[in-house]
Amino acid sequence: MRFRILTRLNAHSSKPQASSPKWASTTLLTYFPRAAGTLERLGELYGSTGKLKEASEACEEALEIRRQMAKRDPIAYRPSLAEALYSLALLYVKAGKSVQAEGAYIESLGIFRDLAKNEVAQYLPHVAKTLNNLALLYLNRDLLEQAQKCSEEALEIRRHLWNAAPSDHANALAQTLIVQAHILKERKTPCEGVVALAEEAERVVFVHVGG
Repeated sequence: MRFRILTRLNAHSSKPQASSPKWASTTLLTYFPRAAGTLERLGELYGSTGKLKEASEACEEALEIRRQMAKRDPIAYRPSLAEALYSLALLYVKAGKSVQAEGAYIESLGIFRDLAKNEVAQYLPHVAKTLNNLALLYLNRDLLEQAQKCSEEALEIRRHLWNAAPSDHANALAQTLIVQAHILKERKTPCEGVVALAEEAERVVFVHVGG
């Protein structure tokens, strides 16, 4: 099922009145975001009912709309493009499309990295989150070297964030510590290193809940 909303919007924007800059701006700011949001919500609905093919198609079309928006106004719309890529990657993982998921995660990660250069507090957690999910994806594909590289970077970021605000980042840090422990276990790392990571995760959560 293809919704072809983008095709319809582009056809509408090619009408004679579209030559007006004001009209074109109104089309972008009003109809494109609404269309993308509607498709994404439809994708969520399909995904929640197990219709993964339809969910993917809706979210892929939403992504193409967000790409056009980001091309026209990168400052305003690149963040939503990164989020759309991340959400689509999650859907691909659920559908067993690991190669497509990897591509979406990597593209999303690149945008989040760029955004974090100027807005660290807002986007650095997204960088860590995407790296952590990439590490899990690589772990499940038995690509252990890539998994460890992503996990180590996510762990470094999340430790930094946790040190600055423990209550906000404890669960995320514990999650990445456990992922790293699993990766090291698969790589036949000495047991002490794996146990140390698991114990650190336990301490982080223990402190977070006020123990």
